Amino acid sequence: MKKILYYIPFIAFMTLYLAVICIGGLSFEYTVFLFLAALLCAGILLHKHIWLGGLIGIIPGIIFIENGTHNVKLGEQEIIVGSCLVLYYLVCMIYIFIKKRKGGKWI
Repeated sequence: MKKILYYIPFIAFMTLYLAVICIGGLSFEYTVFLFLAALLCAGILLHKHIWLGGLIGIIPGIIFIENGTHNVKLGEQEIIVGSCLVLYYLVCMIYIFIKKRKGGKWI
């Protein structure tokens, strides 16, 4: 797996957030920066082949799923995005875990 693939969620969410700010004129929110920081940290740790970094990336996905259960208007979309994030980071974690296990290195 190419190492740039670990940064796809961060790049996608950063691009979307910057586009929404520029086009919609929305204000900055600290929770979005926390999510982006978590996705960036997860990408960096996965890039260094530390499979536990995927757990950091799963946290925003779980929060999206949890918020989707409370929000009536956007609930369905948030659950889908959160599920995709969780699935993506699980696949990355499993890939790195198996690759390291075959190489004889742990964590």
